[in-house]
Amino acid sequence: MIGKPKIGVSLYSYGANIMMRRMNIKECIEHAASLGAEGIEIVDNRHLPNYPYHSVYDLLEMRDYIESFGMEVACYSVYLSEYVTGIGTTLEGCIEYFRKLIPEAATLGTKIIRGSPMPPKNLGMMDRSWQTNMIKHMWQHVLPDLKKYNVIWGVEIHAPMPPEDFLKIAEEINDEYFGLVPDFSVWQTKGLAGVAGAAPVELLRQCMPYTVHIHAKAHVFDERGEEPNTPYDKLIPIIKEAGFNGYISAEFEGWRLGNFSDSRKMVETHMNLIRKYL
Repeated sequence: MIGKPKIGVSLYSYGANIMMRRMNIKECIEHAASLGAEGIEIVDNRHLPNYPYHSVYDLLEMRDYIESFGMEVACYSVYLSEYVTGIGTTLEGCIEYFRKLIPEAATLGTKIIRGSPMPPKNLGMMDRSWQTNMIKHMWQHVLPDLKKYNVIWGVEIHAPMPPEDFLKIAEEINDEYFGLVPDFSVWQTKGLAGVAGAAPVELLRQCMPYTVHIHAKAHVFDERGEEPNTPYDKLIPIIKEAGFNGYISAEFEGWRLGNFSDSRKMVETHMNLIRKYL
């Protein structure tokens, strides 16, 4: 549908304050609401209470708390990886685990579940053929669950994986319950986290017809509030011109590189940067 992008915040952005125990999850949600965020992105293993033994009541409490501020759960980000789940990364394991998570997304009240199967340790974190084949094999098995719960599977395009691989999958599947989640790391010009993609910005335009959610990645801000390694001035206008009406989710990751500055300031700067080019 044609419309205007909404601005959301990934709770991942508050990683420094959460890790340093300067804020709890509810305080992060409150802060995002105070800045005018319309939606909150949740990462399952980091932000759900009692993970991995959370109950439906935990999910409902999280949903209700977010909605009490006039926001919604913009996306439920989950990991399909032996690094996190301990299930291994066999086809059967990924399918079984993912099918469990789809109704959780529906309980949280979101339409988008971001889940990308990650290669096992012996293949390396970003094995192109393994990941793309796994997605295609999983698709037919999880489609009935996606339809049942009216949830869209969004596969993240994250550097160093090339967008072309995922565009091809999206074109082949061509279904309303499957989409792409472009991550701005694909267009970063300097690899602060070692994964800059430096892809042509026009590739984002090609992704937009299949895009269901967006990760506006940032690692650092300069004195002007710009992310000097990421062309926000080019990427955001492409999203706007495409008539995208989903969420642009502010995802600050600088804390993973040792920047333990107050997350509240980082999130505020980040949201202002997105608004600047909308």
